[in-house]
Amino acid sequence: MTRFSKIILLIATVSLITSAPAMAADPDVSKTVLTSEGDVAVVILSVKARGRSVYGVTITDATESIEDIVAPSGWVGIASGDRVTFRTVDTPIASGASLAFRLVTKNAQAGLSVTFRDSKSPFGSKKSL
Repeated sequence: MTRFSKIILLIATVSLITSAPAMAADPDVSKTVLTSEGDVAVVILSVKARGRSVYGVTITDATESIEDIVAPSGWVGIASGDRVTFRTVDTPIASGASLAFRLVTKNAQAGLSVTFRDSKSPFGSKKSL
């Protein structure tokens, strides 16, 4: 192996090692209270994909205060008890893109836990808001 080939191989290896964490990065999620009137609030959860496309978002609310949900275009939302699940087949959140999910709740300050799915299985760590 020539010296030039060894340098190229070393650069490629270092690039692969340093880019691997970015490719496997968990999605980001943030919570914003859009409006609050009396005992009802509209909460927006913004999810930004990083590294992998997001096909599913599951939100858990231990206080069971979520009254209604609004799924983004191309997504389906199901609410049951303490859990809300949003899924899509055709319009995932691509890496670098973000999407907002709307919740109507009786408790805007309720702690929420959020998990993610790719096209086949759960991935990333649970986020608490």
